[in-house]
This record gives sequence, C-alpha cells and structure tokens, in this order.
Amino acid sequence: MLKVHVSHSLLPEAEAAAGELIEQCRAQLGDASMHAALLFLSSDIEGETILQAVRTAFPDVALVGCTTSGELSSAKGFCEGSAVLTAFSGDGIEVRAGIGRGAGADSYSAGAEAARTALTNTELRPCFCLAFPDGLTSNCTAVVEGVKSVLGESFPIFGGAAADDWKFEKTRQFYGDEALSDSAPLLLFSGDIAFSFGCSHGWTPFTKQAQVTKSDGNVVYDFDGRPALEMYRHYVGTDASPSAEYPLAVFTDRESKEFYLRAGMAFDAEVGSISFAGDVPQSSWVQISKTDRDSIIQACERSLDTATEDFRAPKLEAALIFSCAARKEQLGARTALEAKALDERLNGSVPVAGFYCYAEITPLVRNEPTFVHNETFVTLLIGGKT
Repeated sequence: MLKVHVSHSLLPEAEAAAGELIEQCRAQLGDASMHAALLFLSSDIEGETILQAVRTAFPDVALVGCTTSGELSSAKGFCEGSAVLTAFSGDGIEVRAGIGRGAGADSYSAGAEAARTALTNTELRPCFCLAFPDGLTSNCTAVVEGVKSVLGESFPIFGGAAADDWKFEKTRQFYGDEALSDSAPLLLFSGDIAFSFGCSHGWTPFTKQAQVTKSDGNVVYDFDGRPALEMYRHYVGTDASPSAEYPLAVFTDRESKEFYLRAGMAFDAEVGSISFAGDVPQSSWVQISKTDRDSIIQACERSLDTATEDFRAPKLEAALIFSCAARKEQLGARTALEAKALDERLNGSVPVAGFYCYAEITPLVRNEPTFVHNETFVTLLIGGKT
C-alpha cells in the first residue's frame, strides 16, 4: 500500500538542510524501502549539494524535482528559501523516473522522451504522472502534448513548471543525481494507487465572449478580427498593460463552462498583439477575467473540496499541491492562508507537500485531457486502493 513521507528544512546552509531532510525522512520511513522521491527547493539554496546528499543516502530511488518560487508542507506550512523532500514507499506500486533534455529547442520531443524513459521499465498499469518542465526555456504546453503522445491523450498529468523565486533568470530541474536546466523530468506512478484532484483559481470572466482569430503559440494578434490589445483595453482601461491581474479565460469549447487562465506578459502596441504566459489556440473562445484576494483564497479551498469529494479510496495518504507563483505575488502576506486552509480542511492528519511554480499542469476534469494553467491552485490527493 502506498505511503508518503514529507520532510521540510528551513536551514539556509545546504549541507545542514540536506542532513535535516535525510534524518527526518529516515525516521518516517523506518524499515520501509523508498521507491521514489520529489525534491522541491528554493533557487537560493545550493541545490547540487542537497541533491548529492539525498542521492548518497538513498542511491537507488527514482528522484526528480525542481527549484521553486515558494514551498509548502504539512510540517512547516508556507515557506520561502526552504527545501522539501517527499518520499514514496509501499507494496504493489511502481514509480519510475524519466527525463527529456533540450526542452527549449524541442519541447514536444522532450516531453515524449521523458514519458518513454519512465515507461520503459514499468510493468504495472500506469495511473498518472508528475511533470516539472523548465518554466523559462520550455513551452510547457508542448511538453504536455509530448507526454500525451506516449501515455495517451487523456492520461492524467499533474505538476508544475520549475521556478526561480520570481527572478526569471534560471531554473533547475533534478533527475537522479543530475541538476539540470532546459529539461523536463517526470515521475510515472503505476499499480495500487488511487487519486483524485481539483483545480481552481478564483477568477471570473466579465466580458463578452470573443474568438481568437489569429494567434501563434502564446502570441495573440486578433480577437474577432480586431487587434487583441484593442479589445483588452476596451474592457480594462485605455492605458492598461496586459497582466496577471486580468488574465484571459480560455474555454475548451464555446459552449463549455470549463476554462483555463492565460496571464498577460507583454504587448506590442504597434502591432496590437499580446503575449501570454502559455499558448492560446487559434479559434478558441475567450473572455477577460477578474478577481479579488478573498476569491483567490476561496479557490484554494474549492480545489481541495473538489478533490476530497472525488476521492474513493479507503485511506487518504497525502496531498500534493501545485500553486502559481503569480498567486503568491498577488496575495503577498496572505499567501500563508493557502497552506492554513489546507491544514484546517485536512485536520492536520495528512502529509502535504508542494511548491509555487511558473505554470500548473492538470486536467480540468477526470478522464479529460490535461492542460497547462496560469494562476491556478491544483490539489492532487493520493492513497492506496486497498
């Protein structure tokens, strides 16, 4: 049966932090053997030192992870400048690691290669995977599409894009004993594992629905045949710059109520185009959305409630959390309320681990394709089926 063990260190010196993580992990594992591990840590910490120490202590485990823009756990709540190690043990499960390199040059191939690598030695039926692509160099949507090409169009993919504490300089990804950049690591979970999930953001569309009539990747040129910037400023303000405050709601189809967010990043006033933090498909239907801080916090609670209502296993073993770094920037000192809401709803009895990322990865609903999201809070609940 699946077991999850979460260690969290606030020590600023890498060697001491690694020692604390390993000590906590061993105490929780007892006589159990670790199958795999996730390592999330601040980009301000010497990641290679912690990685090598963890690999020396647990040399045979499948290990992946990345740098963050904030960390959280059931042990310490929300933190910055810290390190979180999550270990998986138990019978009847398999957890395999995979890696795709050169994600900036060919994100699709990197995602496909990571999935193929993880699948190679998997004997049990895969359940879901966790992916952590470079949040600065890769096209995360293309990475996800590459994973789907190997594991299936509706195979559940969760995770988040590696971050670097809002510096936007360089992120790191971890695979085995390697600290990489421009890569896409993942963990593939198979066997006797139950899971459920929820995702919510707190933004509400408030404009007339429009169609994307011209786009190229993350750059939108026209809505309804008119310059994208013209429509944006019509609703938000004549001098407004596209931002995370008023993201684009992108609907899965015109009649659907399901949508994911795209945060504005830049614009070209001469052309009238807007660049978003993720691809916006041509012909998709969109609206501009708005929120307030209370709604952002409430979205965290809805995400957990949705996952809890859908969880069908006898025992919940852990919650993995992937929240957006842009949410943290907007919440400021209230960011800790996300971790507090989790603790209150889970009664402090379930291990929790996660990080703040540059994009979030999850399906909108069960048995449907996975999307890349912005400004979203993702809850993944896992446990054994028996």
